[in-house]
Amino acid sequence: MGNSTGNFNTALGTSALFGSGNGGSSGSGATAVGSNAGYSQVVGTNNTFVGYKADVGTSVPLTNATAIGANALVSASNALILGGTGPNAVTVGIGTATPYNDYALVVDSVSSGVINGGVVSNATGGNIYLGMTNGTHKFRVDLNGVTYADGGFQSSGADFAESFAVSGQRSGYEPGDLR
Repeated sequence: MGNSTGNFNTALGTSALFGSGNGGSSGSGATAVGSNAGYSQVVGTNNTFVGYKADVGTSVPLTNATAIGANALVSASNALILGGTGPNAVTVGIGTATPYNDYALVVDSVSSGVINGGVVSNATGGNIYLGMTNGTHKFRVDLNGVTYADGGFQSSGADFAESFAVSGQRSGYEPGDLR
């Protein structure tokens, strides 16, 4: 570790928290695990880097920033980044060991039943959102914002029946008449 003036740092791995390659950094409270993890952190507080080249993506000092995964870069304080971007982009699964390759986030729960399934942000340009139940597509929003749903849509509580003034005798009208 090349951290020369910071304190309360933990580094494990070749050149972890090395400080921009200049042999010194002044960041404090950082944790870096992996070869070159936190390598560019020169200043900052309470940042965490886990994975090969997990690092900051900015020269601005960050606080409470976390980058997890090979080549993951974090550029904002109080942010959690999972995986890299571009050619290093990854899919993220929560409650599943096999997230869909072309989606950025998969949430799946089979034990609690609270979240049954959902896929958010298609990286390849198909749907913006794809909702599923037990692996079956039930709801989706495409890139143009068009929404599709199996079983249609239900709008509970909406009522378009309103009272209108009429001409002539009321007895000449029935509910549902349009004039």
